[in-house]
Amino acid sequence: MDVDTLVLPTLQEVERAVKQLNGDSAAIGVPLFPLRWAATPALLQQLHQSVCDIWRTGVVPEEFCVVEAVALPKPVPAGAAPAYRIIGVGGALAKVFRLVMNNRLLAQTAHKLSCVQFGFLPHRSTE
Repeated sequence: MDVDTLVLPTLQEVERAVKQLNGDSAAIGVPLFPLRWAATPALLQQLHQSVCDIWRTGVVPEEFCVVEAVALPKPVPAGAAPAYRIIGVGGALAKVFRLVMNNRLLAQTAHKLSCVQFGFLPHRSTE
């Protein structure tokens, strides 16, 4: 196991993850808008403590496994049958935790990715 994965997330990593939240996105429970735009040092400290507790114990809260399925309409030509894209909406803390993990994984693996890899990478989207 890589030693970096054993190091607890820093407060700066949690702050970065909170800044990466899309304030317009939906979340179960705490809305993302106030979490991102009105995050006080005390709130960030509490988030950091929660993320570190999960990281240290390896116990994922049951709430992280609860996701609501939401159907978003796709644009279709006039007269065509409606089409939908299904997305999963989870909790705000689960999103922060996922972003901390994703940022660490990307930092450790980015140099190993092919130069033609574009999907799911910052500034290299296929859209």
